[in-house]
Amino acid sequence: RRAGFHVVSVDLPAHGQTEGHFATVPSMAEAVLAVGRRLRPEVVIAHSLGATATTLALAKGLRPERVALLAPPIALPPYLEQFTRAVGLSEALRERLVARVETMIGAPITSLHAS
Repeated sequence: RRAGFHVVSVDLPAHGQTEGHFATVPSMAEAVLAVGRRLRPEVVIAHSLGATATTLALAKGLRPERVALLAPPIALPPYLEQFTRAVGLSEALRERLVARVETMIGAPITSLHAS
């Protein structure tokens, strides 16, 4: 509040102190939108998948004056491939993960694209 700002940090579903063991980008977008509707932020700063979720929330009506997106994955398939390699998942497990995500969101993972 020193400069007249009130800063809020949000734990998205299944992150930080929130409940749950998994989250989808659409569920994170709904959380961002809900917080945005309640707090009406002037500025939103989001990182990684939080930035992707913020992009979806903007499309659904989130209206801050300014937005800063830090390192957002533009397309999820390459991001998911990098992530699964970094944590050591086999190709078979990566394919199962993609299939599970597609089942959860009811659409191909390629539909979650920022363009």
